[in-house]
Amino acid sequence: MGPRRSKGLQPELRLFGRKELWADELDLSLSFFSHRLSVWGTNLTFALSSTAIATLSPQIASHFEHVELSSYIGSCFLLASTVFTPLFGGVLDHLSRPVAMVLAGSLFGVGTLGCAMSNSFWTLLAARGVTGAGGAGILTLSSIITTDLISLRERGYYQGLMMVVFGCGAAVGGPIAGVLSDTYGWETAFYAQLPLLVISLICLFILLPRPAHLSHHHHKRTSLLSSLDLPGTTLLLLSVGSLLLALSIHTSGFAWGDIRVAGLLVTAVLATVLFVVVERGREIAGVRVLVAWEVFGQKNMFWTCVSAFLMSLANGSISFMIPLWFVIVRSSTSATAGLHLLPNSLGLSFGSLLSGQIIKVTGRYRVLGLLSLVFPVLSAFALSRWGENTSSAEEWLAILPAGIGYSSYLVTSLIAIIASVPQAQIAKATAISYFFRTLGGTLGVAICASLQQAILGKELRTRFDDPSVIASITHSKAYLSTLPPFEKELALQAYELSLRATFLFTAIVGVAAIAAAYPVEEHHLGETGDKAGGGKKETVEEARTEGENEGGSGSRV
Repeated sequence: MGPRRSKGLQPELRLFGRKELWADELDLSLSFFSHRLSVWGTNLTFALSSTAIATLSPQIASHFEHVELSSYIGSCFLLASTVFTPLFGGVLDHLSRPVAMVLAGSLFGVGTLGCAMSNSFWTLLAARGVTGAGGAGILTLSSIITTDLISLRERGYYQGLMMVVFGCGAAVGGPIAGVLSDTYGWETAFYAQLPLLVISLICLFILLPRPAHLSHHHHKRTSLLSSLDLPGTTLLLLSVGSLLLALSIHTSGFAWGDIRVAGLLVTAVLATVLFVVVERGREIAGVRVLVAWEVFGQKNMFWTCVSAFLMSLANGSISFMIPLWFVIVRSSTSATAGLHLLPNSLGLSFGSLLSGQIIKVTGRYRVLGLLSLVFPVLSAFALSRWGENTSSAEEWLAILPAGIGYSSYLVTSLIAIIASVPQAQIAKATAISYFFRTLGGTLGVAICASLQQAILGKELRTRFDDPSVIASITHSKAYLSTLPPFEKELALQAYELSLRATFLFTAIVGVAAIAAAYPVEEHHLGETGDKAGGGKKETVEEARTEGENEGGSGSRV
């Protein structure tokens, strides 16, 4: 007698309107777990990098004498991720999952190597952009692959497991990077990420199944290029890039009325309007676009993306400002600053796994999502009360609720989206949701860095009369140690007030995220034994038409 077929996961998967036959007993077999481990390996590398950069940004920027631009190291990564996230949704019409994942991982690896070999701050930023492009594909494709393999009701649970892997990587990434940086130099922290990434990509390419039916024809290259939506990509890059550059120039000390700042803000607004108009026109003409209104305009999709955008904006600020607090205000080493991100990483693991299990057992997610968003607000309010007399225990525990709430809402919001769209639109919807999450993180780092630097400059001007001293304090952490004790204390007070104001701003954004999530509706998730892939029920004709529209225009390698 052969092995009993699992009821929990069905081996028959629908990809792009076709039925593919994968191995039996996916949830129990060695094959299934090898797929998961190879995908999770790339996520682990991404997680290691995320907290490593958050920990090392002040030190790297200080090394190049650009402390005031330390947020650029995160912003360049997030800008590239924002643009490339929806692009990978189009790439899947032409490349198989393994090839697309290897492409994303290769970009991530090349960018990481470029960071390690950078000899200037601007070269480093360019390399971070390449890393961000690859990171966008790693996160988006990991989620889509998991949705292919898992039934909708179990999707949250496996998303939780993936977040546990991410949390473990984030937990050790900061401390390890800090130790390597303090011992051997910050470049070593980048080199150390490469072996795990290479091994994961090799395993993924070998082990991840490929669809059985692949077509090839001479229009493949043209179809692939047309699916990338170059006009939309260019306008999106111009819009977000102009806004980030305007914020960065303002952060450097220029007023909002300065011709450079104002001109870039106007460019960002015009590019955004053009992006909406051009994308809508292309969609009406039947051409693939980055953000399809037929998907984004659905109620659950729209409000989930808005709330996820606001949540990620707040989370991006917290993740990059906490290391700055410990490195500058507490005069800690990079290793110590990285260790203080550990509670957040533990919260990421616990929150995602718990919420995934709750969804699996109850089949409900709406109330859980609203409660999840409360936790980051509590953390932000606690952080905004930090001061000279804050205890060590408070500094360790204040960020824990933020990690729990953030990861829990990542799970519930993804389930809310997958459950509300037809199965054929899941890849599009997933890419769009990650796009808004990444956009929120991108703007969160830039906006809060601009706010923090503006308040810092104002506080320093009330304490110091010499502009050169003020400039030196904002440009280099090392300069603080050269100040007389009284002046150093004044400078640290200015930093403290600026960071507390930034944390308070993130709390307000968190409240707005709760309000945006309230209209999200509950959808039936089916039973644990339902087929993999999930998605709203659709008729045979709808599935056939969608499959032809999405899969018939080009081939996949």
